[in-house]
Amino acid sequence: MSRVAVLGCGWAGVLASLRTKGLHPAADVVCIDVEPGGLLRSISIKGYLFDIGGSHVVFSKDPAVLNGILSLVGERTRKAGKAYISLNGYLLPYPFENGIYVLPPEQRARYGHSIILALLENARHGERKPASLRDWIVNTFGREVAEDYLIPYNEKIWKRPVDQISADWVYTPGRLPLPGVVQYRFMSTTY
Repeated sequence: MSRVAVLGCGWAGVLASLRTKGLHPAADVVCIDVEPGGLLRSISIKGYLFDIGGSHVVFSKDPAVLNGILSLVGERTRKAGKAYISLNGYLLPYPFENGIYVLPPEQRARYGHSIILALLENARHGERKPASLRDWIVNTFGREVAEDYLIPYNEKIWKRPVDQISADWVYTPGRLPLPGVVQYRFMSTTY
């Protein structure tokens, strides 16, 4: 009889354990983790859920993976959730870049300026291949947005410094919303 140990009981570990058991029913399969949940771990505090382990999003378009995950939870109810980011005493609706409007005007201007400077720098020097996720974040959103939110957020999700993570995956179409410049053409009219 085969004995299999899967290290890590996040979604990937649980699905690997189930798949192994399905392919080899006679095998002893155990999933081992210090704290089950992997990067999707959450805790409840005073009735509110907090994602402490990292990402709360499953980045898969593979129906087999999604159905495998959903099969683990049994009966379920679909609820519209609201997620917020706490920043300097303000609660911004998630995602961050869409929630900036709740900040005071000075802070909105600071972040807008950060993004515009990054866009102008990229337009001036062309697309540069970033050495790391940190470089990509700073080059795309500017230093202010990067240091105040995106770098700490991504280090929480991925559990390592962003200068140790490749940025190659960010170029997957549809993976990330990216800021861009909307060009307007103003027409002069004579009356």
